[in-house]
Amino acid sequence: MTGFIFMWFAIWLYPNSLLYGTLPLNIRFDDIFVFFTFVVCIYKKPAGVRVWGLSTFRLALVWWLLHLLGNINGMLYGGWGAAQEVVKFLLKAAYVPMTVAIAASLLNSYADVKKFIKWLLIAGAAAALLGAGTVVAPRLFGVFLIPNQDLSAGEMLDNMEGAMELARRARGSVGTMATSAICLFLSVLSLHLLAMKYYVFQSKKFLIPVFIIILLGLAYTQSRGPMLAFALTASVILFRSENKGILVGALVIGLLLMVTDNPIRELVTARFTGATGATADSGLDKRSEVWSMFMEKFDPVLLFNGIGAVMSKYIYHATAHNTYLGAVIYNGVWGVCLFFVIVIRSIKYSSKLIRHKREILSDIFGHYFPLALIFMLFVGMSIEDFQNTICMQLYLLFMLICEKLIRANEATAESAKDTGKAALMPLEAQLN
Repeated sequence: MTGFIFMWFAIWLYPNSLLYGTLPLNIRFDDIFVFFTFVVCIYKKPAGVRVWGLSTFRLALVWWLLHLLGNINGMLYGGWGAAQEVVKFLLKAAYVPMTVAIAASLLNSYADVKKFIKWLLIAGAAAALLGAGTVVAPRLFGVFLIPNQDLSAGEMLDNMEGAMELARRARGSVGTMATSAICLFLSVLSLHLLAMKYYVFQSKKFLIPVFIIILLGLAYTQSRGPMLAFALTASVILFRSENKGILVGALVIGLLLMVTDNPIRELVTARFTGATGATADSGLDKRSEVWSMFMEKFDPVLLFNGIGAVMSKYIYHATAHNTYLGAVIYNGVWGVCLFFVIVIRSIKYSSKLIRHKREILSDIFGHYFPLALIFMLFVGMSIEDFQNTICMQLYLLFMLICEKLIRANEATAESAKDTGKAALMPLEAQLN
């Protein structure tokens, strides 16, 4: 469990410039750490835990296999020049099924889930602080940045420091998109926990600072889609909140931040107003051009397996910037089918958990998981989040927790049913 907890710190906080390029395929400490944790968990998994028997693990494995097929298809179509990049991408994408397998081996009780979620929130707060640090003091946090192929680390830092602070965006050690995804998942989760009448994952003294730090990290990414997705899901949480004090406090603070001149408002609105040199309209125009290009140039021969995420950049010099288009372009018909299976399975799990209101964790995740689906579908209009490794690591992790809770509830109900039957039997029969 300790290895699983610190896996997130290893992935999200590892200094990328440290020894970068020393090992083949730029293999880093976090790659080794995740693989080692996976091997240990598979080898030492508790008796009775069948990882393959979990639907979420099978979905995660199919997700990885479709990326493998898509990129092989792309190399057959466009050449083998990007083979090394494909292998590197697939090693990172393997985080998704490995994470689900690790979680399946370790999260076997309510206490395990509570402990893990607490540390996941702490890791999210650390990632948010690191992301903000790469904006406020990029040279101080320069060791966490990945050097570009065309720029040395020093030149990258000089370029960042030369830009206006509003134009710089939180990168952390995993890049802006991944940092915004981490902050979106965990800011919504921490607000959801605050809005409930019971505090399972520590008290308000823990949740409020964590929520503020993670939300600030999201603001520093200046990612329009994730920020709008947070606003949408936060509205749902607050207006159905069981904790009216949190509702009133959040509305008052939010209103004050929006109507007064302050750095936070500038930070949040910069990429909408053009303060960073880009507006929402220009972003939409660029995406529309990319979408049109893919629709015009995509070869129907690739429709079955797609062209792969890496080979898409290699052949078309662009990414889909849309999860729905990305499902077709990267993974073809199979990718579209998997997308619908994930959405339908998510709705099914949520509805099953919501019925078990008496069990606190079922109530928490039964209401959180639909929010995760909503913001994934919303953000998917501007990024390919259902094809992104970190997004799917977190999404399928929460799906696995839901599946495990459903199985625990079914086992409890079956046990209670058997106990009830036994109580109705004659005493002699029970003794026999």
